[in-house]
Amino acid sequence: MKMDFTEIYCHVDDFLKELDNKTGLIANNNNKTGCQGRLNRSEIITIIIGYWQSSYDCFKNYYLKQIWVYHQRDFRVVSYCQFIKLISSYLPLLVLMLNSIMDKCDGISFIDSSSLEVCKRYRISMHRVFAGIAARSKTTKGWFYGLKLHLLINQRGGIIKASFSSGNKDDRAQLKLMIKGIMAPKNWTAKIGK
Repeated sequence: MKMDFTEIYCHVDDFLKELDNKTGLIANNNNKTGCQGRLNRSEIITIIIGYWQSSYDCFKNYYLKQIWVYHQRDFRVVSYCQFIKLISSYLPLLVLMLNSIMDKCDGISFIDSSSLEVCKRYRISMHRVFAGIAARSKTTKGWFYGLKLHLLINQRGGIIKASFSSGNKDDRAQLKLMIKGIMAPKNWTAKIGK
């Protein structure tokens, strides 16, 4: 089933152009040495966001069965291995974009984390893309090697804050970092477990 990425791509591209204008960055890839990627940064982030809107539970299946099969004309697709190498350098831009569309805290908030497996357990020793960031950890689904995505959401479903952490970081420690500056201590009535 083909997804329509037009609206997502336009939003991502407008955000990145505005970010470049505000920060004075020049998106010029002509002076870089080595192999040039065929995908631009807006396309990469659009593909990542599309994964979260899809019904796939594995990014590799999503890329190979959705992007590779149905979106050859929409994106100048690269192999799955090459795309995985590109993701790590655009993760900070994705976090900036998530933080730019944040909603306000209205008193009642919910937080949850989701594991993002970056490779299978038997490939950990060979994995280099997220080396130093990814870590081994255990969830209710079992052991994984990767990162965690933490989302703080208000009662209307709007994202208040988003962050990434290594897979082995305690969710409660990340929660303490995420709530700083959102609510005054007198309004914070929930207790964070030890």
